Amino acid sequence: MFKRFGGSSTGIWKPKNPHSLEYLKYLHGILMKNERVTEHNRTLLVEALRAIAEILIWGDQNDSSVFDFFLEKQMLSYFLSIMTQKCGSYVCVQLLQTLNILFENIRHETSLYFLLSNNHVNSIITHKFDFKNEEIMAYYISFLKTLSFKLNVYTVHFFFNEPAQEFPLYTEVIKFYNHSEGMVRIAVRTTTLNIFKVEDEAMRAFVRSCSRDYLCAVVDLTALHSIDIDQFARSAENEASNRDRLTDLVGEHLDHIHYLNDIFLINPAQEFPLYTEVIKFYNHSEGMVRIAVRTTTLNIFKVEDEAMRAFVRSCSRDYLCAVVDLTALHSIDIDQFARSAENEASNRDRLTDLVGEHLDHIHYLNDIFLINDEHLSAMLFEIVFRRLLAPLYLCSLASLRMCPSAVVLTPVSSLFFLSHFLLVVTDSQVHLLAILF
Repeated sequence: MFKRFGGSSTGIWKPKNPHSLEYLKYLHGILMKNERVTEHNRTLLVEALRAIAEILIWGDQNDSSVFDFFLEKQMLSYFLSIMTQKCGSYVCVQLLQTLNILFENIRHETSLYFLLSNNHVNSIITHKFDFKNEEIMAYYISFLKTLSFKLNVYTVHFFFNEPAQEFPLYTEVIKFYNHSEGMVRIAVRTTTLNIFKVEDEAMRAFVRSCSRDYLCAVVDLTALHSIDIDQFARSAENEASNRDRLTDLVGEHLDHIHYLNDIFLINPAQEFPLYTEVIKFYNHSEGMVRIAVRTTTLNIFKVEDEAMRAFVRSCSRDYLCAVVDLTALHSIDIDQFARSAENEASNRDRLTDLVGEHLDHIHYLNDIFLINDEHLSAMLFEIVFRRLLAPLYLCSLASLRMCPSAVVLTPVSSLFFLSHFLLVVTDSQVHLLAILF
């Protein structure tokens, strides 16, 4: 179907529409046919790497089957294989450039997880590149900086191996803190700050354990800058024609001072009483109080401030578990009331109140999903499925018990609750798992 299927140094075939799964399959064939890097196929491999990055970025936004194929064929392992050969600076530069473009432009977390799996990225980080080559150095340090922007509490385990106590993204980048190129030094500071900000205690413990020498070196360098500035200011060189040199020295010195301050500012005593206080009343006896809690928390969840959102996520699991557990209790109360002797015309107002409160909770959960905070939605999705859908609604519908003490609703009640839940909650993942279960 495709012409020039590898082995030629004349270049790869380029279709009218280069963004397709079929073209990625063709490029995969190129890599398979050219596993050994030679003088004759270097240009071909460089073109293939560049084209693969473009297709993956397109697939991330438009066609999930592209990443499925990339993962199935373990195509990142081909990158690693090329890198470990004596492929020359030309191929290495393109490889690092491709990785930079790829990681910088990936938007979906699932795609990112695919790329980070199998530890290939850490192998690339620890590879002994020829750092005397300025282009390789530039793209390598840029790659580390790009990765650091993808680092968070959910991705940290891809980079930090807690059992082995290995964290190459950190231990490798700090080696270049005093590189001769200013852009490299800036990238080191940016990368380390991004690492310091990740609120994972195991990772932070490791970073603290191996940072003394690095921080001492940074402070010593700041002291040397001060001495250099003082000596320059007193020397015969301090004249108008050399003021650019003085400006550079002062600028570098101030960059270090700001960097030290940025480290001090990380993880101050975090407080957000508007959130932490209001959620204490989620189950207040007064309905208007409960409504106010839901309204307040939704308004907080909607604020697009990443630092605040990170704090809120860090202290929301217990709250969301409590809300979902309360929803489950409402379901049990309604089921028991419907089956009891109390369920007669004179007591229907009580049943109406119970159902109304239950529906308020379901709509509240849906409102959280609709905010489009991926991390918060993922947390809520897991809690809802494990504490409400699976053990109560779905198991009751099938007359199953997840444990001997589990409550089983009547089939009519479980169907009523499940149908209401799926009608109100529009999150596609919830629907899919409910169907698969």
